Amino acid sequence: MHIHRLSLAFFVIAVLTASGRAQDDAAAFRPKAIERLKTLGAEIGYGDVKPPDPEQPQKVETREKPIVRIEMTGGQITDDVMRELRLFPDLETLSLAGTRVTDLGLDYLKGLEKLKVLNLNYSPITDKGLAFFRIARCKDTLEVLQISFTRVTDAGMADVATLPKLKVLAVSHTRIGDQGLAEIAKLKDLNELYLDGTLVTRKGVDSLKDLPLEKLSYVGTRAAMYSDDGFRKKK
Repeated sequence: MHIHRLSLAFFVIAVLTASGRAQDDAAAFRPKAIERLKTLGAEIGYGDVKPPDPEQPQKVETREKPIVRIEMTGGQITDDVMRELRLFPDLETLSLAGTRVTDLGLDYLKGLEKLKVLNLNYSPITDKGLAFFRIARCKDTLEVLQISFTRVTDAGMADVATLPKLKVLAVSHTRIGDQGLAEIAKLKDLNELYLDGTLVTRKGVDSLKDLPLEKLSYVGTRAAMYSDDGFRKKK
């Protein structure tokens, strides 16, 4: 029993040591990553400096402002660039609209446990890429997801429906239809939904009546063809 406790103690120490080293390594690589991202045209936003760690007072002077927002666009942003994002654990807002990031690139985001806003509009992602939400650490923090003008279909909405805190969802000009709406209807905190140019019908839109939607847009769909202009706003 004594040997078992010693082994467990050494294991815990080893894990904590490895974790500390990983954080130090990330801090060392961050400056070069920031420089590369800026060279590629990224806009970077900083948050407030973290309070000092009481267990490591000697490192107070080396504290750095956390990066909480990164916005990138253009064909020069590929899956290779996504590797850099693993170095920014405090990231809350990430925009990759109009980039060439694919399903494989999304896998680099699974460790971002503070991510709240993710914009993937006009990117080549498919339903396969959305599956990463099931294992991503941001699963319980993501509030805004924009995947309009992508290749997603009804099949991918089952993965989107696993995001319990999602408040805003944009899937305009995709192949989403009534089957996908059945999954979206599971997002009980959804406030805004954009379905413009999709395959939804009036029956599908009406199935969302129990959601607390403040904004619902379905311009250019069969649902809006005969009865209204395709936009509803809660008064």
